[in-house]
Amino acid sequence: MLGDEKRFDTDELFHYFNLEELIPPDHLLRRVDAVLDTSWVRDEVAELYSDRGRPSWDPEVILRMILLGYLYDLSEVRLVDELRMHMGYRWFCRLQPSDPVPDRTTLVKLRNEKWKSDIWWTLLTKTVQQCAEAGLISGRHVSIDGTKIKANASWASLEPIDPPASLKDYLLKKAGWERFIPEEHEKKDEAPRDDDDDPTPRGGVDFKGKSLKNDKYRSKSDPDARLYRKNDGEGAGLAYIGNFCIDTKSRVVLGAEASP
Repeated sequence: MLGDEKRFDTDELFHYFNLEELIPPDHLLRRVDAVLDTSWVRDEVAELYSDRGRPSWDPEVILRMILLGYLYDLSEVRLVDELRMHMGYRWFCRLQPSDPVPDRTTLVKLRNEKWKSDIWWTLLTKTVQQCAEAGLISGRHVSIDGTKIKANASWASLEPIDPPASLKDYLLKKAGWERFIPEEHEKKDEAPRDDDDDPTPRGGVDFKGKSLKNDKYRSKSDPDARLYRKNDGEGAGLAYIGNFCIDTKSRVVLGAEASP
């Protein structure tokens, strides 16, 4: 028999359901939540907050949101949008269906500015300790490898690095006497040589004829990033190297470090 036509009724104000029944028993989030302990986060960041003012978001909710973003490769914008409508994500982040969701700017400011950076190292250390207590880590065979991490900076952010001037050059320029020294004029009139085969970026900034070297150019938006290419078959870009040490048998990450 043909069932009744179902239409979504937006006038219905109340819905009754059990949130626990919506999450399958073998779902990845339920398995992660069963072994994930984030109760220590409040004490870890308590000293960074004032005793007065507007109450902040629960730090445990923020940390679980950020972990969720990494787990499913979601940007802050996508993460906030998905969290508004995904009951499984809300359950993992300890948010009720009617609770508001933190704004993306809150995530960015807490992660990059307010929270101290070693909170992520503390999370890794506690996770490794849990894995060791569960017998997952042997420690007999470890592997170390690096991977290229693209920096969040564009070619247009590159600008020349001004070399530090010597005291002699500074005084000559300050007094306006450098024009009376012939060798100073000769140095300035020499055309810079550019025999390097560095890649020329595409974009709004013209680097044609200029040597793109890390000791000559730096990104103004991300000064720690460096021009890098993994092999000759790819173009260079602003990047970092992520170094990871893992237990070879269990593939548990034992240590991680980002470097230029």
